[in-house]
Amino acid sequence: MSQHVKAALLASKGLSKTDRGVLVAIAAHMNKAGDAWPSVATIAEYADCSERTVQRSIARLINLGRIVWRHVAGRATRTYRLVVAAVRG
Repeated sequence: MSQHVKAALLASKGLSKTDRGVLVAIAAHMNKAGDAWPSVATIAEYADCSERTVQRSIARLINLGRIVWRHVAGRATRTYRLVVAAVRG
């Protein structure tokens, strides 16, 4: 299991099963630098839910401070990063 997935599992305490699945799906796609850019469709497939459910879950995770996102030139999707402080705090 990757360090990113382990961190996501720790950060997912207290979340719904859907939010936890989305968080772990994002973490599973992170590179060594901690950036991930899976599409909503890919996250939905990993988390076994609809794309709209993934969109709502991502919005909740951002509002809770569990992940942050940014646009990166040349990528069609957002780039996500797990907030490590959420794991410790």
